[in-house]
Amino acid sequence: QQGAGAEASRAEAADALRESEAASSAANRRRRELAAERAQVQQEIDALASRSSAIGARRLEEEKGLGLVLRSQYVLARQAPLQRLLEGASPGELQRELIYLGYLARGRARTLGELRARGEELAELQAQSEGKQLELAALADDEERNRAELLKQQAARSRTLDRLARQLAGQQRSLQALQRDPKSTTMRDKKM
Repeated sequence: QQGAGAEASRAEAADALRESEAASSAANRRRRELAAERAQVQQEIDALASRSSAIGARRLEEEKGLGLVLRSQYVLARQAPLQRLLEGASPGELQRELIYLGYLARGRARTLGELRARGEELAELQAQSEGKQLELAALADDEERNRAELLKQQAARSRTLDRLARQLAGQQRSLQALQRDPKSTTMRDKKM
């Protein structure tokens, strides 16, 4: 009966070990999925950072251009109409140039506003992506802790299975020895 009980315990331990190995395999698979997801989010963050820097560079160019336009408007407005006439300009030319520069200034200002808005949107998207990356990292840490616990349980079950296998083997050797030499059993029983 002890042999049958040990064999049943061994079978239960083997089943538990198989379940533990399957859970460990699933945890490994989930960890790989999370790592791939984290890499994808990092690529998105890198792309957003690149777009943000390109927008920043374009915004600087537009700001410089706007500065030039405003300076030109200022210089033209400061010139005396009489001086312009002496330089050979027509009376309406100064007015046309000021109107043209006004259009340019408004266009550049509008472009700057759009670039600022895009930059803010990109910064918000980047913050969301970084938040998601932190969330994924936390999930990966949880998965790693669960995997470590599964491995610990698996090792304990494996040790139990080994111990039960040794006990069972010892009992089988004892049983075989008794079956080969029934007289020694009888003698031992008489001594007791």
